[in-house]
Amino acid sequence: MAKDVQTLEDRLRLLITTVTSAERKWKDMERATGIPATSWVDFYRGKKRATAETIEAVSRVWPQYSFWLSTGITDPQYGHVSPLPHTDKEVPSATRYFIALLEEKRVREKFANRWLQEDLGEDFTLQWFGTEAYIMVRNIEILDPRSESEVLQATRETRHTKHLRRVEIMALDAMPALDYEQTEKFLPVLKALLQGLTDTSLGKENKLTLGRINKIIDDMSIRVKRYNERKKEQSNRNQ
Repeated sequence: MAKDVQTLEDRLRLLITTVTSAERKWKDMERATGIPATSWVDFYRGKKRATAETIEAVSRVWPQYSFWLSTGITDPQYGHVSPLPHTDKEVPSATRYFIALLEEKRVREKFANRWLQEDLGEDFTLQWFGTEAYIMVRNIEILDPRSESEVLQATRETRHTKHLRRVEIMALDAMPALDYEQTEKFLPVLKALLQGLTDTSLGKENKLTLGRINKIIDDMSIRVKRYNERKKEQSNRNQ
């Protein structure tokens, strides 16, 4: 298929091709999104248009591509990339942050719908309440204390993921532009931002992100140390 990505539907077809195997394309899409394989086949072959349901489903599963999917534009520094080959690399911590936000939203909506149905009846869902639903979702742990433990766990994961994303962006984007003297001053800032984040306080994916950031800091610390040693040797020779 030619890689024409001028329209949203062009980009959606390219995304499907990129994230699935050639042999199990439609089963892969059905398993990932919950939308029947036949619907994906019909869309891919031009028999029907992309729907809000298909776009939303893809955006939930691959949130790092959602901005590109809807606009054709990327913002790689903050994790909005495309599946096109030879383009900007994905920022794993940003993708993880998008997924954490979606998971927190799912947990909050689950408890909000349960609270509504228990209070008003099974026919009532968040869709009945328009913009007021947002207030219910954001405050569900107050409205229904039974949700507090699970909601707070999801919220904590989102907060940690957001923080790690910010630090990783600083390490990957800001630090390479600094000289050695500036880097030496910048490294303690990164280390300070990571204080309080331990393996016991983080989920599995965030532990991996923390490990990546610490490796960047350790590698750069070694380079700064070597630079200072060479600088000292040069100074001694010149005396």
